[in-house]
Amino acid sequence: MGILIFKIIRGIVIWISIFLLIAWIIIPAYWPIKTAFSRPEDAWNWIPSTLTLQNLVSLVAPTAEEYFRGHGIRAALPIPISQAIRNSFIVSLISSLISVALGFLAGYSLARFQVDLRARLRGL
Repeated sequence: MGILIFKIIRGIVIWISIFLLIAWIIIPAYWPIKTAFSRPEDAWNWIPSTLTLQNLVSLVAPTAEEYFRGHGIRAALPIPISQAIRNSFIVSLISSLISVALGFLAGYSLARFQVDLRARLRGL
């Protein structure tokens, strides 16, 4: 009797964990896509009332009013989208170069020096 209850509780815990993991993965991917295709009034609703491409059009070719007044993302980021993409590219390039340099130094030290810890770290 005790083993059966343990198996049932374990199954429930596993299914709840799977559901939470899937929600943890899907919600952050769903939210920006939903926000990109919904009106600004529907930004905080889970399901938008209508779908529109106006947000994407205003990013690529904003009108003068949207540019100066701030519309959607323009309110927080009043720069052209090409500059934002360029800035993101520069930051990702610099962070990648730093990661490669640190990895190179760590790999060189593991290959050069004879320590017992090196055999354990190979398993990672």
